[in-house]
Amino acid sequence: MPDRPPGDREVLAVELEKERLGSALEELRRDGLIELGWVGGETGRDLRAVLRPGHGPWHVLHFIGHGGLDRVAKEGTLRYDAAEARWCSVSDDSDDTDA
Repeated sequence: MPDRPPGDREVLAVELEKERLGSALEELRRDGLIELGWVGGETGRDLRAVLRPGHGPWHVLHFIGHGGLDRVAKEGTLRYDAAEARWCSVSDDSDDTDA
């Protein structure tokens, strides 16, 4: 079980987070040292679609969302959007299809 139930999560300031990240990385982006892009959508399916071969290469993934810890499995969890209403395990298993 995650530390807090999904219904107990605060509303995210996604646009503000994106602005702050863009501002912090602006000089590196302007110098051509990084490329910043955003995944469209809010679901695990949207994320998996851009992580498939033929997309990327991705070197860093910054997740704006809610996370938790499954203390029994000793794994991190992610909660995508409220419509999915479920937690997805995050593991180091490259064959993991949930994350």
